[in-house]
Amino acid sequence: MLIRHRNLTLLPAALTFFLMLLTARQSAQGPALSMTPQDPTIAVGQTQQFTATAALAPTSVSAGGEYTCVTLPDGTGRCAGRNQFGQLGDGTGTNSSVLVTPSGLTSATVVAGDEFNCALKTDGTAMCWGLGEKGQRGDGSFTQVAYVPVPVQGLTNATALSAGYNHACALLANATLRCWGSNTLGQLGNPSISGDTASPVAVPNVSGVLAVAAGAFHTCALLQDQTVRCWGRNDSGQLGDGTMTASSTPVTVSGLSTVTAISGGGAHTCAMVADGSLRCWGDGYLGQLGDGSVAPSTTPVPVSGITNAVQIAAGWAHSCVRLSTGAVRCWGEGTAGQLGDGAMQTSTTPVAVSGISTAIGVTAGWYQHSCALLSGAGVRCWGVNPWGQFGNGTTTGSAVPVAMSGVGISGMTWTSSAPAVATINSAGLATAVGAGVTTITATDASGATASTTLTVFQPTFSLTVNKAGLLADLGDVSSSPSGITCGSDCTETYAAGTVVTLTANPALLLTSWTGCDTVNGATCTVTIQSNRSVTANFLGLGNHQP
Repeated sequence: MLIRHRNLTLLPAALTFFLMLLTARQSAQGPALSMTPQDPTIAVGQTQQFTATAALAPTSVSAGGEYTCVTLPDGTGRCAGRNQFGQLGDGTGTNSSVLVTPSGLTSATVVAGDEFNCALKTDGTAMCWGLGEKGQRGDGSFTQVAYVPVPVQGLTNATALSAGYNHACALLANATLRCWGSNTLGQLGNPSISGDTASPVAVPNVSGVLAVAAGAFHTCALLQDQTVRCWGRNDSGQLGDGTMTASSTPVTVSGLSTVTAISGGGAHTCAMVADGSLRCWGDGYLGQLGDGSVAPSTTPVPVSGITNAVQIAAGWAHSCVRLSTGAVRCWGEGTAGQLGDGAMQTSTTPVAVSGISTAIGVTAGWYQHSCALLSGAGVRCWGVNPWGQFGNGTTTGSAVPVAMSGVGISGMTWTSSAPAVATINSAGLATAVGAGVTTITATDASGATASTTLTVFQPTFSLTVNKAGLLADLGDVSSSPSGITCGSDCTETYAAGTVVTLTANPALLLTSWTGCDTVNGATCTVTIQSNRSVTANFLGLGNHQP
């Protein structure tokens, strides 16, 4: 059992309940793929394009303490991982290694905190769930656990949310901030609030805010003049003002300008600037500042080798960046594989995450995992996975990215159970080879599958032989392959593609053929691709003209 950095006293009965909740839910099945078209029929030689679609196509991904959530286009969410405090929001306290649905959540974007979860709704309100002993759910209570989403009290006109270790903040439409939850280190930014609060309070000394980032025990705001102000805990320099003195009022980060994005980590903060480079400050004991050192810094330092950043994500003791190329790089603590480079070791400078080249989003978790959203709306995660936070149906960790089950299209492979009936290429295009039935299966990188049958028939066409001329009654025509003996049987059907050779007898009576593909004396050759009609002219001149 692991309880990280938390001042939480559990009664014996609650402890027993907590231990029961640690059992991972392994029997549930993740969402499958779907395939179109279903059960088509085509002829030999024809092709059929198949398309596989994920049951879920996330628009965002957010990594919490030991869980991960995705947001879907319809404004609902799905979460997987640890659930001892209800942070999955599905009404239970049972861990899940596959995605489950937060109850009653609609028209929202999910933003994961440490052991609680929040979602911003399109109407400007918010809901939170999970742990709440510090008031971090903002629902007006200090109740320890909420297993389903509950409304944040009195919050309207919110445009963005950020959730920290046990506090959260909202950016409002008027460019001001409201924060709630733990305030023991001034992380709510309101000096008039002496303790924790379970409902949003204003941050009075900051305005003109563009973005907000909640770290573990500190908070930062990006202002319209592209500078940054921070408040809260500062024992590692995470406020960036050149000191290690905590502050309950916002202080200006030293020497930082033209900032376009910010992210708060455990005890460090990172910013992206307009030229695509990065600056980080605060705790660097595990290299999470990315400057090649393991020293803290009370002012921003450049992250080594990054010139084309488009998104920054700070985790507990590591950081990740998404580049304009679609690649992802991470640095800092890496002994659990959370850097994604396969090395299982800490790095003080950015390393490339293995196999990620089409990322459109990245998130660094509050514990030791990270995830990326890919352009096909697939999600891949790496690091620790003991509670199923990868959402791939397992509790096995990985130092390289692995696919979340049933979301997006990632690494799709196609197979045909009977290649003699139909083959299928890597793009899902099937080609009919012979008559019969085959099963076409699509499998994405997570192992999610979809199947359908493809029926292939062999088309047939008729070949009709006519006899003409003065001596037609004295001549006949036979075929190879057999079938036509004209005289008596002048029409037969043949499979498409069959090459039929017709022979006139007696040859001396044949004057000419019409309707053939090729003629050689008394023989006429026809390749069957449609209904055909051929005429043998028997005039007795014996000159065998075509």
